[in-house]
Amino acid sequence: MNKIKILLVMFLLFWFSTTLLVADEKPKVDQKTEKKAVKNWQSLYQKSADLYMAGKIDEAISVAEDAMKLASSNLVASLKQIGSYYRSEAEYEKAEPIYTRLLQHQETILGLDHPDLVETIHELARVYQSQNKFTKAEALHKRGIKILEKSKENSPDLGYKIFELGALYEFQKLYDKSATQYLRALKIWEGASEINEQDILQAVGSLARVYRNGKKYAKAEPYYKRMIAMTEKAYGKKSPYIIYSLEQLKKLYELMEKDGEVKLLNSRISKIRLLQKPKKKKKF
Repeated sequence: MNKIKILLVMFLLFWFSTTLLVADEKPKVDQKTEKKAVKNWQSLYQKSADLYMAGKIDEAISVAEDAMKLASSNLVASLKQIGSYYRSEAEYEKAEPIYTRLLQHQETILGLDHPDLVETIHELARVYQSQNKFTKAEALHKRGIKILEKSKENSPDLGYKIFELGALYEFQKLYDKSATQYLRALKIWEGASEINEQDILQAVGSLARVYRNGKKYAKAEPYYKRMIAMTEKAYGKKSPYIIYSLEQLKKLYELMEKDGEVKLLNSRISKIRLLQKPKKKKKF
């Protein structure tokens, strides 16, 4: 089973079980009729998720669309389900109108600056980015960040959204803009009440990469060294996990024409690789 599909379905089911869904403003309907519609919707929602996990994508989408016609209070959940299916299958042109409708629906109910809009805003931004609609993606990323800055100052989640904007700039080879956002994200994660070393390592590695690709080698070097130090601390100096970081620094030194440093790193990488080879058993 595709791990991405499993995680996607788990997220959708978790979201459905823990999120309070908002309803459209409509005339009152018979309580018994509405209760039956909700039950039918739940059944179709689950059936769609099961079909998706089984790899029956078209059937899953068809059932999800049927579910969307029932129980208007669950329109948000249905739109999220359909949009996530299209996005995970890289059908971005089909995902775009779904997320657009979802965002407009939520804006009508919640207003334009509500924190609950942020995830939908960024989902739509990712869809735009996947279609190379970078201007639209950038505007949405910035909008989501602005909302979070007002409601969750310097939270790790704000760091993730800022990091995404940096990744958007890096994809376009706008390395200076990318570095600015990665630095912002790093500062937030370093100041968090609970430090997540993997987040920090990701930001440090990304800064090293964009500085190197932007030919700012002197700025890249300390970040590569920090990346190596963090990996050594987590896994040990002789761990195979350190090889990737060492090779990245070696590439930087090659660009800087530091032949002596390249030679030292090649030697260290070779020794670590040698340690990973199984020892030959002695014959008696």
